[in-house]
Amino acid sequence: QIRFDTPGNDRLLPMHQERGQISSNEITGWLPFVDINNESGGVEVIEQSHKLGDLPIILYENYLDSGNNYSGVELKYLKNPKKVFMNKGDLLLFHTDLIHGSYSNLTNDIRLVSVARFNPLNDIPYLKNTESELNIPKKINK
Repeated sequence: QIRFDTPGNDRLLPMHQERGQISSNEITGWLPFVDINNESGGVEVIEQSHKLGDLPIILYENYLDSGNNYSGVELKYLKNPKKVFMNKGDLLLFHTDLIHGSYSNLTNDIRLVSVARFNPLNDIPYLKNTESELNIPKKINK
């Protein structure tokens, strides 16, 4: 995924865990093509929250007056969020269970970021058969 977050349209999401991905045990890579600081906006995290496991989600209706509904974790888990400052080209890797969210781009520039998700093959449900083995098609020799 390539994100072009423009000022006023940076698709801010409530603090959440990565759910609804290909597997429940993925690693997300977040790579900015600009320096990430208080002005550019970026990612904030709840340190050590990945140790809490899969948390219940709640629906945030009309989040930040955007007209959109988004799911996130309950407010009681959102103690002491930390902004992650990065240089362009740095790579942030984090686990599915880490509580994270974004904060606003206050500049007049686009915040350009690449997001990749890495999933272990043995944890992708549609690749498994009933015996919980990988169900990868075999090559047929002609």
